[in-house]
Amino acid sequence: QYTKEEYDIKVLGKFSDMASKYLLGASAIEACYRRNVIHPSDDYGWLVPVDVGGGGYRDASVIFAMKVVGYGEFGADARRVQLVKVPLLANDQDPSMLHGRVKDATDELSNATAVVDAGGMGLIVCKQLENNHVQLVKVNWGAPNWAKEYKERYKNQRAQAICGLARAIQEGRFGIDADVPRAYVKQLVREGARLPYYYDEKARRGITSKEDMRSEGIASPDAFDCAAFAFLESAHYSIA
Repeated sequence: QYTKEEYDIKVLGKFSDMASKYLLGASAIEACYRRNVIHPSDDYGWLVPVDVGGGGYRDASVIFAMKVVGYGEFGADARRVQLVKVPLLANDQDPSMLHGRVKDATDELSNATAVVDAGGMGLIVCKQLENNHVQLVKVNWGAPNWAKEYKERYKNQRAQAICGLARAIQEGRFGIDADVPRAYVKQLVREGARLPYYYDEKARRGITSKEDMRSEGIASPDAFDCAAFAFLESAHYSIA
């Protein structure tokens, strides 16, 4: 279940010669475009991840519509995710009105579950969605994972989700429909190829904070974060 890098560090107790500053390369993310990872015979579900931006041309608000199959990071049932539509990716969305956009997106799909960033303004969005009876999973990036395996490997849920997405990209388990506008694909590539990571004192993977990324001139990875929500251990789905 370990990656080669994790095996070197956690099992062999040495620094891996595969270690680099960034989690992914641009070419690996580009290869996801037009890749189809959900098969006609799959009993898939719909997830609608939502990253809530601050509005006022600061961080972007993002809504994705994704087909999802499976759970976990490895084995025959490892999670596969297909990005099908992008209902919203904008930095001028009023957060107080975002719940309406999310409800519209979930209503268009069969048995969809919204996966929503519950920090800051996201708490209000979650409450409004609950009042509108939208099926919902709340995201708490900074919290530890529940499963013992993930607690031992990742600093927090943010690291688990982003590394889960990165692994899926590398293993061909993440696809982007051809109908998704190229501008959004380019943003995913741009953000995903500049994600610094590290190992903490317990040899767990962590993702560099957004504040530290900004100090290095790296923009907030809003779209890539949103895609990673689909790989959270708590991102359960219902069959469409």
